[in-house]
Amino acid sequence: MSLYQSGTLPFGATYPVEITGTLGSIQHQVGLSLATQVSSFQVTSITGSAIAHNNRQEVQVTHTISAGVTPTSCSTLDPNVSCRVVSSGSGTVTLGITANPDAVHGTRVLSLNGGAATAHLAIADYGGGGSAPDVEVAAGSSTSIDVEVPDDPCYIDGPCSFGTAGGQDWIWGDGDGGSIEVYFAPPAGTPPGDYTYSINFCSGYLDWLEEEGEDSCTVEGSVTVDPAAPPAPSITLSGPPGVPLNAANTFQLSVTGTSATQTVQLTISLVQGTGAAVFQGGNSSAITVSVPAGSNGVSVALTGTRVSSTANNLTLNAAIPGVASSQATFTVVGVTISLNTQGQPAADDGARSTFLAGSKGLGPGIMQLPTPTSPQYCGVGVELVGVVSPSNYTGLVTLRRRWPSNGATGGAFKNQTQYATFTAGADDTSFPNGLDNDPQSGGSGGKVYDIDAPGVGLPTADIYRYRSNFVEYAVLGDRTTTAKASADFSYFVRASCTQDAQGNLMLSNDVANDNQAGSGTSPTTWNLQQ
Repeated sequence: MSLYQSGTLPFGATYPVEITGTLGSIQHQVGLSLATQVSSFQVTSITGSAIAHNNRQEVQVTHTISAGVTPTSCSTLDPNVSCRVVSSGSGTVTLGITANPDAVHGTRVLSLNGGAATAHLAIADYGGGGSAPDVEVAAGSSTSIDVEVPDDPCYIDGPCSFGTAGGQDWIWGDGDGGSIEVYFAPPAGTPPGDYTYSINFCSGYLDWLEEEGEDSCTVEGSVTVDPAAPPAPSITLSGPPGVPLNAANTFQLSVTGTSATQTVQLTISLVQGTGAAVFQGGNSSAITVSVPAGSNGVSVALTGTRVSSTANNLTLNAAIPGVASSQATFTVVGVTISLNTQGQPAADDGARSTFLAGSKGLGPGIMQLPTPTSPQYCGVGVELVGVVSPSNYTGLVTLRRRWPSNGATGGAFKNQTQYATFTAGADDTSFPNGLDNDPQSGGSGGKVYDIDAPGVGLPTADIYRYRSNFVEYAVLGDRTTTAKASADFSYFVRASCTQDAQGNLMLSNDVANDNQAGSGTSPTTWNLQQ
């Protein structure tokens, strides 16, 4: 039997149908009711795709449906997600969706009326029993994440989202306004491995704790602590404040925090004004050096080639490109030496007062030095002056003295017989109380001094004579250093001593041109003859 109906039958309507059966001449009629049934229909969301947190809190979403359709069931294949039809009206249906804490975040398909239509659902990881994001951080470093905090259910009339984090003493965090920032800062000594952290959403006004139990308040996550990153290499560059003109001074370069030999780039740069230096052994202002791991570093020597126009206007730069760098500031220094042999020592000479305590001034005379209680002797007071360039240099500059390495050094005589000879090249630098090696002391503005009074005493009632040639030179640093910053300055001192009728010491003038000092060199015989 076939039934045909033209046109469109409305959904859910019932129609009378009369069926007539004929057998030969016999006919029989039966009345029936025919109802239409929907096999599929369209669902369109009004509120947007449902988003449910895996916190057992139902989320409701409203959809539009084809006219005349009444969904009666909702289901999903995920056993941790439930769906129900909350209400169904004219062209709309409201679904209630709940996700358990074991529901994994992601998308689900909701089936209406056994598959007649579908809708979509998104599961988000928030709420009790769910999981927080996994985090990875190296020991000795830090990182942070932002996590959304649910707003409801809330038992106050106002903002409810608030949360705290913990689990280790190096994990902390709190926040409101819809999010919490969680910080992870394991100390450098933290053993590598996986650690658990938790976020508590019931720190504020959410009422999951009351409704669902304490487990519903928290989510847990894992933080993987990696071994602490090895420290980056560190460069240390140290050295003197000055480099002498036409001579070298040494800087020390070291690299720490590495187990491998490091290649370091060194460059000399002019910051302002004029002045120049090069690396010793060449004519370059840039070199590359290797610093072995575990060593005490390497020495780097610089030679000044042009005096600085002002102090601290050059830099020595050391760098491991992209890793570390260090810098030292320096000055190229030159010194010019002169000699004073008469009058009084300069007012800005720091050794002036000590000298005048045992003498009447520069030039020949009877001295009591180095202290006023020292025995008297016949000597010649001299003051060596070093003019420092640049004049604003503040590092120590010391005038040192030695006997000549070549030629006549000199010695001491009793009458006409020599009884002492000075050693060629031997050091004769003044004691500290005879030196002023601060170029700015007393308002010097770039001057240093060496004050001395060489001579001879009178052990017996004879004539004792002193003859000596000297070489004066300037060094950067104190009286023990050797960074020579000047040309050699030669000078001489000669004196003869006797006594008067009362036994008082007096200068002997029995040899012409005796008892004086001057620049250059002198014969060193008793009678000053060649």
